[in-house]
Amino acid sequence: MRCRRYELQAFRGQTIRGAGVMMWSRSEVTPFYDLDTYEAAYRFIGKDKVTMKLREERFSFTSNHETGDSKQVSPEGIHLALASCGEGLEEVKVLVKSVLLFSRHVTFHVFSDTPSQQPLCDHIKSLPEIYRKQFKFHVYNATFPLGSYEWRNMFLPCSSQRLFLPYIIPNVTRLIYVDTDVIFLSPVDNLWGQFDHFNKSHIAALVQESEDITYDWYKRIAKTPYYGKLGLNSGVMLMDLVRLREHQWLEKIINYFKEYLPKLLLGDQDLINIYFYFEPEKVYVCSCEWNYRSHHCQYPTPRSRCPPALKDGAHILHGAGQRFQGLKYPALKAVYTAFQSHRLGLDTKADLLRSIKTRLKGARSSCGSMPEAFYKRIEEQINLSPIVH
Repeated sequence: MRCRRYELQAFRGQTIRGAGVMMWSRSEVTPFYDLDTYEAAYRFIGKDKVTMKLREERFSFTSNHETGDSKQVSPEGIHLALASCGEGLEEVKVLVKSVLLFSRHVTFHVFSDTPSQQPLCDHIKSLPEIYRKQFKFHVYNATFPLGSYEWRNMFLPCSSQRLFLPYIIPNVTRLIYVDTDVIFLSPVDNLWGQFDHFNKSHIAALVQESEDITYDWYKRIAKTPYYGKLGLNSGVMLMDLVRLREHQWLEKIINYFKEYLPKLLLGDQDLINIYFYFEPEKVYVCSCEWNYRSHHCQYPTPRSRCPPALKDGAHILHGAGQRFQGLKYPALKAVYTAFQSHRLGLDTKADLLRSIKTRLKGARSSCGSMPEAFYKRIEEQINLSPIVH
């Protein structure tokens, strides 16, 4: 395991005429650890393509050896991206732990601010070797356009990072972006399989904001156009980066940003909804068990529920709106705390399952009355694994 520092290779600023903005780097080579002195450098390729030229990420964590029975990973493989700026390290730890528990051979792309990077680096190096050697971690500076206070702080710090990924990671064709307040309850491979449902028009996949229009945020509050009748939640997003670049994703997003900025209440999620409002044929809508949230279990109407999660369990739990914190949502906090307390390399998946079930018994709430949604997929993994670890 090694932790290396790289530098950014950037080009001098050029005007992106299609988007009508100027973006540049202050110097041709800028140390990648200094967020304040680094700004994104863009250039045209042809008439309508924009790319960001990066030489390397800040830190790369890879194993120097593989176990003998590890299957070889293709150069493409499964890629998972997230962005964390400010006080989000604990949630990142839980998210990473949930991926390591149920998956193998995932490449992480983590975007963060400078103060968060060394603690993250130290945490990854502290993981048990059996987990470290099966995953790759790349840590980057959060990357935004020049003079982009609005982009960096849209809704939550760095949450708009997902909008730029097609141009920051040019050598990856597909990836999954998740918010840091996400916990995987089944292998990432299962979610990756949703790419198989894409048709030739789809460039991304997301889950609806809700199931019941009565309680839908977009129907009640939104001031901008949104996809369909219920809108989309951006906490879990499958992205075909090649197609996003081909369909002028960034140019259109920047134009929507300029047009709707005063009305954006949920930041980048609103921009994503605006994009797919105008081009609905380009999004594949996954079912609710891939982004299970509190409003799937907190409201009284059956229509607000998520039937696939109640039947077979949720694949992903999303604590949007700080639902993992505080006392208002005890069921979600119970699951989060169980994962947080789980000791990789010492405790088994069966230990985790028992901890979740025990904590849920004390979570007296509407969501707590439907506990199977939180652990059925974990039970499935234990039953499928010949060795419980």
